[in-house]
Amino acid sequence: MSTYNITLNSTNVIGINNNTFQYNFVTGSIDIPEGSTMSLSQVTIPYSFRNITASLGNNQWSYTVPVSDLTTQTTYGPFTIPDGFYTTADLQDVIQKKFRENGHCWYRIDTTEGTHNKSFEYPIYLTENLPLYTNTISSVVIPISTAVVTVFGTGALISNGSNGTVNWTGTYPTVAGGICQLVFSGTSTPNTTLLSNILGFTSPASYPATYSGYNTSTGNRYISVNGNTLNSSPPYPPLASQVNGIIVRCNLVSNPIASPSDILDSFAITSTYGSNINYMPIGNNAVKMKKGRYNNLIISFSDQNYNQIFALDPNVLITVIITIP
Repeated sequence: MSTYNITLNSTNVIGINNNTFQYNFVTGSIDIPEGSTMSLSQVTIPYSFRNITASLGNNQWSYTVPVSDLTTQTTYGPFTIPDGFYTTADLQDVIQKKFRENGHCWYRIDTTEGTHNKSFEYPIYLTENLPLYTNTISSVVIPISTAVVTVFGTGALISNGSNGTVNWTGTYPTVAGGICQLVFSGTSTPNTTLLSNILGFTSPASYPATYSGYNTSTGNRYISVNGNTLNSSPPYPPLASQVNGIIVRCNLVSNPIASPSDILDSFAITSTYGSNINYMPIGNNAVKMKKGRYNNLIISFSDQNYNQIFALDPNVLITVIITIP
């Protein structure tokens, strides 16, 4: 019985997505007899799989603002989110930056620090709701102009073009009880990777569901709605990332009782984005190899649903052990 140790690294990457690695046997080809096995010995792979990209189709969003008399609303967007890996807090920053650019916000100046020191209030806040295993969209009930100070405190102003802020785009509501809505497009299912999937909301839909008719006299400054995908049938949780685990596939693996039949191993993601994912099996994980003569060995990475992974960083280290009887 002979045992061979093969390593693959960034020099073995093929294709443009940094998810497939090819090792060409130095002898030109090798014979794999019946009874040969293969196993992963060790894998180090950078966690560089972005969760929001144009290729995933989840990089756009919109929002609505009620017009002056609250009889209808104006939609702004769609806006494009740059490809990247975003937490809920990161997405809130993206959303609120766009509100500020469009003047849909309120601000207050700290006069003791000068006009450069401003604090902002935004129409929508997006937060994690860990106890409910989802996210929450909170929309501010928009006060009429004469009530801005009462709601937001002394010195608060509607975005008005002064002190570096942009004028409120469109007509500011003249009737109380309206809100802005966050709009998700596309039809979400447990198998999609839409922005709504990332955050745990079904789509297409606007959140909160209605944009007017809220009673501010009861002291309800925010109208909040929690993610609803866990109530779907079948339920599906917020994704955070579409890659929750990694499946390793190999062209030389033979598993006729399973589909796909080329799975070499799998492992969980236990590190944070931007760091290395390290995997070392703790038991015998050898699998049967295909009998025949082969020129190369190809390793590829998929997510838990067998979708290919789009990685930014090819700087991997993969160690494979081949045992030939």
